[in-house]
Amino acid sequence: MTSVAQLERILKHVLEERANALARETGFVKRERKLTGADFAQILLFGHLHTPQASLDQLTQAAQLRQVQISSSGLHQRCTQEAARFLQAVLSELVEQVVSVQAAPIALFKPFKQVIVEDSSTIILPAALKELWPGCGGGSQENSERSQAALKLHVRWDVKHGQLMGPRLSAGRVHELHGTRESGADWPWQFVRG
Repeated sequence: MTSVAQLERILKHVLEERANALARETGFVKRERKLTGADFAQILLFGHLHTPQASLDQLTQAAQLRQVQISSSGLHQRCTQEAARFLQAVLSELVEQVVSVQAAPIALFKPFKQVIVEDSSTIILPAALKELWPGCGGGSQENSERSQAALKLHVRWDVKHGQLMGPRLSAGRVHELHGTRESGADWPWQFVRG
């Protein structure tokens, strides 16, 4: 079972050390600067965690918690293709961490090797990302424009053993059944697009 202390160590390792290394590997950080990969990832993560629809001004206020002074336009200028690749790499690192909870001691599960519960959630993205993460479109014209780009997160939970797998990412247009159909080593970490 993963303890709170273990989870803290995992998050600190990925969001500090690995984030800085991934920023260099993905080209997000080309030279030492005031805004590190760890800063950028944590500003966006915690800024949006606190206020899901956070504006750039609100995110720059979150930056001050990391003692980073950056303007709204400065933060906006950092939102590039390299930043997207970097954030995807950080997400990949996070989902590769094994988190387990106490298994469900239910007698009905005893004869089975695994008992899997699957779920998917869709996040609407800006239309500019429709080539990378195509959505379903459809519906009214307003909804069609809003859902040109979408990201689907697929999660599996092994209830019998208490292991969480995922999230696995796919384009919003991928049906839930197709997003989780792969098994074995391909299931938890392979990214599917289009």
